[in-house]
Amino acid sequence: MSFLTIIPAPFEAKEGEEYCSFHLPVEKKDPDEFWKNLANYLIVLMEVSEDEKVKGFFNWREAWIFIERDEDLLNYYKSEVKKGEIWKFIGFKFPEMDGNHNFRELVFDKANFIWAEFSESADFWEVEFFREAYFIGAKFLERQILVRRCF
Repeated sequence: MSFLTIIPAPFEAKEGEEYCSFHLPVEKKDPDEFWKNLANYLIVLMEVSEDEKVKGFFNWREAWIFIERDEDLLNYYKSEVKKGEIWKFIGFKFPEMDGNHNFRELVFDKANFIWAEFSESADFWEVEFFREAYFIGAKFLERQILVRRCF
């Protein structure tokens, strides 16, 4: 039994798929689609954050998440995300991070990466977690995790 049967996935799967883009096995997902969805999800999470440091991140418009901005996806995630909730990345299956798509220099409010799976390197270089960040049961596959500063 998959943990996704125990903890319901917060987002709808595309027609014909069992899981949403975030929870599909890496070998079944389109990395570009995953990163575009993640970028828009992160933008919405930051918009509804009550933390001023997180809101200040919007002054750095060169971040890759703003390049991936899509109004339809933003509207979808706005309908799914509630203000003040922990940022949920539970069970997300991340494709390989690269120079264009990673967590480098991003900011996070309370974040839950429980059971997340990171393919290849998990690039958290200079990421800032302003509150709790849970990685219980997370899997870091193949290469190392890159972290410079947290909290």
